[in-house]
Amino acid sequence: NRREVLAEPASDGTIEYQFYEGRRRVDFDDNAREWLADVLLEVIRSTGIGAEGRVKRFYTKGGLDGVLNEVDDIRSDFVSSIYLSELLGMGGLSDAELVKVAGYVPRELDSDHYITTILKRMLQEDLDAESVSKVLQAAANMDSDHYKTDVLKELLDRRDLDNKTVDPIIQAAANIDSDHYATIILKDALDRPNLSDVAFNNLMNSVAKVDSDHYVTETFRSMLRNRDVSDKVVEAIMNRIEYMDSDHYRTLILNDLFENQKISDKYFESLLRTVTDMDSDHYASQVLTKLLRNKDISDETYSKVLA
Repeated sequence: NRREVLAEPASDGTIEYQFYEGRRRVDFDDNAREWLADVLLEVIRSTGIGAEGRVKRFYTKGGLDGVLNEVDDIRSDFVSSIYLSELLGMGGLSDAELVKVAGYVPRELDSDHYITTILKRMLQEDLDAESVSKVLQAAANMDSDHYKTDVLKELLDRRDLDNKTVDPIIQAAANIDSDHYATIILKDALDRPNLSDVAFNNLMNSVAKVDSDHYVTETFRSMLRNRDVSDKVVEAIMNRIEYMDSDHYRTLILNDLFENQKISDKYFESLLRTVTDMDSDHYASQVLTKLLRNKDISDETYSKVLA
C-alpha cells in the first residue's frame, strides 16, 4: 500500500503527524516512525542534504572508515562525490588517509566525471609520492580519454612533480586512444624542465603511437620552438617524419628544424630519404631550398642535393 505522512505544527508547539496507508488514516506508531526514518535517510542519501555536518559527525565518531562506510550506502555517484569533497575539504587528513581515499574513489565510483572531480580535488592537497601514484593509477584506468587527460594535465601542472612520476604519466598518455588528447599530455610533458633520458625515450615512443600527422606535427613543433634541442631529439624527429604520409606536415616540421637547429651532415641521409619519398614536388623543393641555405652543410652534401 502507498504510505504518506503529513506533519503539521500543533497549537502547543509540537508537531502533529497524520499517517496514511492508502486512503486510510492509521496511528503514527513505532512502525510508522521507523518507516519515516528510513524514508528520510533515503532522501538524505539521494540528495546530499546536510552532507557537511554528516561527514564531520561520521569522521568524529568513526574516522575515515566511518565516512567511507556511509558513502558505501549511497547509490548516487553525484552524492558520493559531495561527501568525498566535504571529507577532503575538512583538511588535516594524514598521508595514509589520502592514499586510502585515492584507492577508494575509482573502486567505488562508476562515473569518470565524478572520479575526476574527486581526483582533481585531491591534487589541491599536499600529497606524498604514494598518494600521487594512486591518483595517477586511478586516472590511467578511466575509460574516458577526456577525463583521463583532465587529471593527467592537472598532475603535470604540479610543481613538486619529479621525473619518477613524469615518466609514468607519459606512459599513460601512450595508452590514450585519442590522438588529440594524447598530444595535449605530450606537449605538457615537453614543457617540464630537465626530462630524464628514460622519460624522453618514453615520450618519443608515445609520439610514435600517434597516428595523426597533424598531432605529431603539433608535438614536434612545440618541441622545436620551446628549447634548444639536442642531437638525440633531432635524430628522433628525423626518424619519425620518414614514416609520415603528409608532405605538408613533413615540410612544416623540417622548416622549423632548419630555422632553429643546425642540421649536421650525419642527418643528411635521413633528410634526403624524406625528400625523395615526397610525392609533391612543391614541398620537396621547399625543403631542398631550405637545406641549400644552410651554411653548415659540407661541400659533399651540397653536391648531393644538386644531384
